[in-house]
Amino acid sequence: MYVKLLSERRLLAKRDDVSVIVEIGPEWAEVLVAEQRNPDFLRAAANNELEAQFAGTVSPAFRKVEWAPFLKLVARPGSDKSCIFRTTFLASHKS
Repeated sequence: MYVKLLSERRLLAKRDDVSVIVEIGPEWAEVLVAEQRNPDFLRAAANNELEAQFAGTVSPAFRKVEWAPFLKLVARPGSDKSCIFRTTFLASHKS
């Protein structure tokens, strides 16, 4: 699987012959995309050392743990705003 940032709030996630375009609404305060495992980026994106250590950790199968690209969305709703945060997933199968 790989993730490619297409623009500031749009990315492509692809695995085998299936791809998903993710469009992140402007309501999100921060959009962080970890395309590759980069310890400096993970530390900068995390709230603490424990989060940085496990960011991107997935279990694709029983007793198997590995790292995968990920998307971190941060919300900071104001008291005068509604709590609606939009993220759109557009999936397509290779034709």
